[in-house]
Amino acid sequence: MAYCISYFALVAAVIPRIKNLQLDTVISSYLILVFLINAYLLYILFDVIKYYIPDSIEVTLFGIKSTALIVLAFVSFVDYLNSESKGSILFLIMALCFVFSDVLHYISMYYLYNMSFVMLDRVLHVVALFFLFSYILERNKTSKAVKLNTSIFSSKTINEITLK
Repeated sequence: MAYCISYFALVAAVIPRIKNLQLDTVISSYLILVFLINAYLLYILFDVIKYYIPDSIEVTLFGIKSTALIVLAFVSFVDYLNSESKGSILFLIMALCFVFSDVLHYISMYYLYNMSFVMLDRVLHVVALFFLFSYILERNKTSKAVKLNTSIFSSKTINEITLK
């Protein structure tokens, strides 16, 4: 449940950055197609996983967590297409690392247990956390630079007004 909440919190943190979303029809249709394919694959996986997991609560949490991951990846991709900044690239890489980490976790947990899958899952999760912290640092650096430019501009304006 904590993963679900954290993924939705990451989505909520990035949504305000997507301000003037201006995508042409080709890119919009591509995004919708990718989202629908991912949702369909999740539905098929959810249908299959119901037979492997006897507890219905665990199945529901699996579905919610997977939905949160799809939404996180989709929002990070839209943010990248919208801004194409260093921060959006870091966020996209972070989201993809979380997705691949969880896919490997599902594979090793429910289908085929292999120690290399488990190790790669954990390494990808740590790499995703690294990119998350890099994204936070980049975002804070960018917001400080904007505040500094604003304060310099306002102090120059005040000095010009007092000189006149």
